[in-house]
Order: sequence, then structure tokens, then C-alpha cells
Amino acid sequence: MTTSTATATLPGIIYTRLPDRAVVTLDRPERRNAIDQDMVSSLHTVCDSLERDPAPLILTGGPDIFAAGADISQLRHRRHTDALAGINSGLFDRIARLPLPTIAAVAGPPSAAEPNSPTPAISASPPPPPDSATPKVDSASWPPPAPAGAYRNSSENH
Repeated sequence: MTTSTATATLPGIIYTRLPDRAVVTLDRPERRNAIDQDMVSSLHTVCDSLERDPAPLILTGGPDIFAAGADISQLRHRRHTDALAGINSGLFDRIARLPLPTIAAVAGPPSAAEPNSPTPAISASPPPPPDSATPKVDSASWPPPAPAGAYRNSSENH
């Protein structure tokens, strides 16, 4: 367990480790905190640390934007093998599997793509269930009913 406070500036983020929590501030204001490969690598470094020495993670952005999404300028240069590697989704899955909760402290729109969406003050993800836990689906309620006017298959659309 960490007993002191330490701050590190890594590419694209500021990582502060406190005795009772870790705080990551996305720090690419010139690109509206767009997630690039350097930021992905830095966040993997944070995950390495939190997997060795668990603490709740608070993930935040700047005062006006949480994150603008993926850095489009880098996406243009990615290849098919990069897409198959799931570079960003692999990171998001890893963050979701951290041993203690992750809290997204959002100020401003959650992404550039949704500038008018309601902004939650805090969004938290619960810790993942144990590997042996299997989500249960009540077969009587699955699949959910279709919305009024919607059809289940294309043959009903005529």
C-alpha cells in the first residue's frame, strides 16, 4: 500500500498517486484530450501500477472537456492489424478489470461528439464480478419487447 503522495507527468496524462486513491488527469488540452497512442501507453503504465498496488482510480479531464475520443489524425495511419489488436478497446477493458472501482469525474461534455448531451457529475463503474460469476438472464423477459412500430425481422416490414 502506498503511504505517500507522488505525481508523474506521463505523455498525455498527469498521474497522482495518493495513499487512498489514484488520480489520472487527461492532459492534451490542445487536442481536447483526444486519446492518442502515447496516452494509451501511459494509461497502460497506470494500470500496471494499480494492478500491483490496488487503489480506486479517479479519471478526469480538463475543465471544459473530458475527452474528445480517439485522435483521428492517428487513426488515419493505423493498419488492419492495429484494428484487430483493439488498441483503445483493450485499454478500456483493462481499466474496467482493475481490482478496485474506477470513477470518471466529468466536467463539460463527455466527448466532442456529444456537445449537448447531459453531463453527469460523476460516473462510476463497479468492480467486475468474480470470474466464476455468470450474469443471469431471465428467459421469460428475453429478448426484450420491440418498441412500438418496430419489427423484429425484415419479412415483417412489408
